[in-house]
Amino acid sequence: TYPQRYFINDAFHEKGGPMFFYLGNEADVTLYVNATGLMWEHAAEFGALICFAEHRYYGKSQLFPDDPVSHLQYLSVEQALMDYVTLIDHVKREYEFKDDNAVIGFGGSYGGMLASWARFQYPHVWDGVIAGSAPIVTFEFEHMGQFFDPDFYAQGMTYDVTPAAGASEFCEANLRKALS
Repeated sequence: TYPQRYFINDAFHEKGGPMFFYLGNEADVTLYVNATGLMWEHAAEFGALICFAEHRYYGKSQLFPDDPVSHLQYLSVEQALMDYVTLIDHVKREYEFKDDNAVIGFGGSYGGMLASWARFQYPHVWDGVIAGSAPIVTFEFEHMGQFFDPDFYAQGMTYDVTPAAGASEFCEANLRKALS
């Protein structure tokens, strides 16, 4: 165990309402508490409890505050996802959530990728996620028998610079030259 930092706002929470859970990314979670509008904008409408979780090794959520670099083996996506699952369980008990209270994850960029992967890995925990700017299909992995192509992003980017996509005839060659 370690001191994972998190913030709760129960001002909108109604019995039976969902939990809106922010999956912290590679920064101090306080940067996002007041800058993640979607959760705040809809919490009252849904009677949601809001929870912002900090990612391990960032902000004040330090496993080894005196020497984190020597312990990077404890910094992984899998471990971060389990931290979030454990925290959700704790918050659900604290606020007496029932099994049918929904948990909706929110995240952007790396946090959005975490949200998507959390839903894939733990579908029994997450009823849904909203992931913004989360390029999950650019990573090679398999889920439920479906393989995601790691070249997908590069193929899309290079297609965008072809005449077939509306670019000038020189654009593709210029991009290839710049990338080589």
